[in-house]
Amino acid sequence: MKIQTLVVTTAQQDRSLPEKMNLRTDAVIGSQCGKDQWMEFEHNGHKMQYIYTSTTGVGINRNETLFRAEGDFCVLADDDMTFLDGYENTVQEWFEKVPRADMLIFNLEGGKKRYRCRKVMKINWLNYGKFGAARLAFRLRSVRFSGVTFHTMFGGGGEYSCGEDTLFLRSCLREGLKIYGVPASLAQISDDASTWFQGYTDKYFFDKGVLYYALNRRLCKLHALIHCLRYRSKFRDYGFKRAFGQMIKGMESVK
Repeated sequence: MKIQTLVVTTAQQDRSLPEKMNLRTDAVIGSQCGKDQWMEFEHNGHKMQYIYTSTTGVGINRNETLFRAEGDFCVLADDDMTFLDGYENTVQEWFEKVPRADMLIFNLEGGKKRYRCRKVMKINWLNYGKFGAARLAFRLRSVRFSGVTFHTMFGGGGEYSCGEDTLFLRSCLREGLKIYGVPASLAQISDDASTWFQGYTDKYFFDKGVLYYALNRRLCKLHALIHCLRYRSKFRDYGFKRAFGQMIKGMESVK
């Protein structure tokens, strides 16, 4: 069983990342740094493949690493993660415990509060939105056969500031991939500020509206309303009506 870690980063041009992240498998590292180049070297007995590109956008970057992956199982990662010793064994053990799974969602230690799986749970249309990409491991053959890739207009560096991971999971479910959350962790994540969240601004709510439209055109306005009701205490100064209005503007912009 070959496991590969697929890392996305920006402005990374030296060889320090594998050591910093405690990478213990072969890895493909996509660095959007303003140049186009390929580099390969060995780190602790594992093959590190660097893809330097002049592209922008995390969706494009994840696709670059996904297209070049060659492991039986792949682990998605961001550059602010530090993997736990033995994480490659944890991946193998949990795919053996949940043999029906095409994809597993692991917990992350540290950082901001995130939803944690307390037991093995089936990921479905009601709960997939709780999870981000940098905690996923999957059978490469299953994802390749499904044809699912990351949406290139969403996520940090893209036209719309977030949502590429949510759209990816939705597409995986739509294509029939079996996804489970498991009560195990692969990595710690830093407490650094978000690279895309700049506060509750016009763009934040506009982009959220576009994301809800992309996820479900028929129910997008209902989902936007639920979002505003659920999180209104967090953006009290911005205003409920203004927030909902900006989300509608986002939806209208792509109709």
